Order: sequence, then C-alpha cells, then structure tokens
Amino acid sequence: MSVVLYEYTEQFKSLFTNSVEYVKSLPSPRFIKTHLPYQLLPTEIDKVKPKIIYTMRNPKDLCVSYYYHCKLLHNFNVEFETFCELFLNDAVAYGGVFNHYLEFWKRRNDENVLILTYEEMKMDLKNTVIKIAEFMEKSLTDKDINSIVDFVSFGKMRKNKACNCESLVDNVKGADFFEKKGFHFIRNGEIADWKNHMTDEMSTRFDKWIERNTKGTNLHF
Repeated sequence: MSVVLYEYTEQFKSLFTNSVEYVKSLPSPRFIKTHLPYQLLPTEIDKVKPKIIYTMRNPKDLCVSYYYHCKLLHNFNVEFETFCELFLNDAVAYGGVFNHYLEFWKRRNDENVLILTYEEMKMDLKNTVIKIAEFMEKSLTDKDINSIVDFVSFGKMRKNKACNCESLVDNVKGADFFEKKGFHFIRNGEIADWKNHMTDEMSTRFDKWIERNTKGTNLHF
C-alpha cells in the first residue's frame, strides 16, 4: 500500500478551504461532489435521503484512466502491468473498486438514487442530460438541453479551467506543468481504451475478476 499512498494531502491541502464548513455555509439546495464510498458518507444519509447521482465505469477503462491520473499528479513511476496488479488486489487509493461500486449499486432502486455509467454518458449524452433533469425534477427546454450537452462535451470540459484542474496542478507542480509534460488531466475520454493497454492475458484476468465480484448482483460491464 505504501506504493500508492501519495503525498497528495501535503501537496493540495493548502489549496482548499475547510470543505465541511464551506458546504455548511452554502444555501439549500446544495450540490456536493465526493469520491468517498457509501460507508464513509454521513450516517444521516439513510434518513434524510438526499438525491444521489453515482457514476461508474468499466473497471478496465477505469484502471487505465487511474494509472495516468497517478502518473500525472503523483509521480507514480511504475509500469502499467504493475499498476494493474495493484488495482486487481484493491491496493490503490480509495480501496477496491467493487467495494465502492456495490454499496451504491445495491441501492439502485431507491427513489433518491440514480446510477449512471460513463459509457452511457459517452454514447448518448443528450438522453443522459434528460434523465438527470427528470431525476432532479427540473424542466428543461430543448435549447437548455442542447446547451448543456455542448457545455459538458469532452472537448469543452478539457478546455474549461473550472474543471480541468490544470491551473490547480500548475500551482503545485510549477507553472506550465501540463504544457511542459504534454499531459492533460482530462486525457482522452474514450470507451474501451483498455484495448490499447492490456495484454490478452491481463484482459482475461480482469474479466474473471469482474465476473467473480459481480456474480449475483446483476451488474454487468
């Protein structure tokens, strides 16, 4: 585990305010984004039942994306195959992917929970926007929908300083870090990019691992 316990906190803690106090100060309705697993969310969540939108991705592509994330932000200098071994053994930050996925997945039929996949967002962004609007009980015109679809498209998100994290990381890593390295926080956003990285043997191992962890859950990738 020491391999993947980064200097993240020391690097970034000075750049963020007290998030709990900040959220408390926001007017309702509030929007909160978190990477935490369900079991680490506030215990009141089961009683209050706020609306939860949870996204998941094919674990193979998730592994590839996370590998580049760790290389970019945390000087994670290991080969991809080594990272795959860590990923398959739940030895990465935030723990095992299925420990995370399944806690939300088993609540998928709750009225306050909407489960989305990265793949459906990529393949049909417009209908995903409509689905989210209906879940949030918001009325959108066709113009609104088209505007949102354009705004959250991969190309626009990659250039948007509000979400591409490039200014944030430049503050930590040094000015023009991304330009010098030729990297992007928002990398390529493609589905099935794992095919460009995994050997047939590693792909088969992932398939068996996914099948073993999703057996009896009706969760498929």
